[in-house]
Amino acid sequence: MENLLEQFNTQINALLDECVESQTPTVCNLTSSNEGRKKIVELVQKKVIKEKLTIAEAIISIEMEFSVNSSDK
Repeated sequence: MENLLEQFNTQINALLDECVESQTPTVCNLTSSNEGRKKIVELVQKKVIKEKLTIAEAIISIEMEFSVNSSDK
């Protein structure tokens, strides 16, 4: 089981390493710190599992949620 989780996290981190700031600025910014990256990885895991999204779709969904929440302020 641990091996699957490691593989899953490796795939998530590989996509986060290719972050394009013009497309997902908030996610890219958060991944620049260890704490932020850990939080984004956890959010991606939850979205992939619960909402059955791909990793890329989960990242975009998280970005949209952050954008909506920041525009509410």
